[in-house]
Amino acid sequence: MSILLHLNNNILRVDRYTDHLIFVKERGELSLSQLGQRIFSAELDWCDDVISTPSEICLCINSRFQEIQLTEITTLPTTTSRQIQAYKLPVYFEEGEDSHAVMTQLQQHNKSLPLSNHTEFVSYILSLQSTVSMFGFMPGFIYLDGLPPSFSMPRKAIPAKRVSAGSLAIGGPYIGLYSYPSPGGWHIIGRSPIKVSIKEIQNHLTISDSISLIAIDKKTFQEMDSAGVTFHTYNFPDHA
Repeated sequence: MSILLHLNNNILRVDRYTDHLIFVKERGELSLSQLGQRIFSAELDWCDDVISTPSEICLCINSRFQEIQLTEITTLPTTTSRQIQAYKLPVYFEEGEDSHAVMTQLQQHNKSLPLSNHTEFVSYILSLQSTVSMFGFMPGFIYLDGLPPSFSMPRKAIPAKRVSAGSLAIGGPYIGLYSYPSPGGWHIIGRSPIKVSIKEIQNHLTISDSISLIAIDKKTFQEMDSAGVTFHTYNFPDHA
């Protein structure tokens, strides 16, 4: 199956890759990341998950899917009055093999950066302005922009069999947040006690929202983890 859909002045090419995967690409100036966010937020009953990138959207479809339903994509609102939001994410930056690998690369490419120890490395990470770039590769995975080119890290040659939920990692030009446990080949630099759920992403996060990383110590991490602090209660304590 390969069809073309018209969305305003843009043309979307839709290809069915397998029985359960559909890829959407565009010929124009439409932001696929933002379109993917709108599809994700619409909670279409025939689509179980949406993985969006700047170059394509992958739709994970189920048995309810019929080809004619693809036209629903073209009827989703193309603009929104929602203002860009600023959020905070607490992170425990524990020293480890991955963070040392990132530090080593940075020191090789940026001789002038003050990265002689882990404390300086964390301070530099905290100084970056991170914004939500896209969601994908697996449910709940959040990609954050804001890394300088010198931070770009290739995936590990041997991926970890299990990355804990809440892990913060660097891969390619992005910082990524693992909302759920999974295998992973990115370099882990810290962990958040907050596990951002799919529902919280739908209710709160959208492309271009800013996220400030807040350093916490191990004791605070354990206390917040045990208390089950959520993304919502941490950012909106008065509405918890």
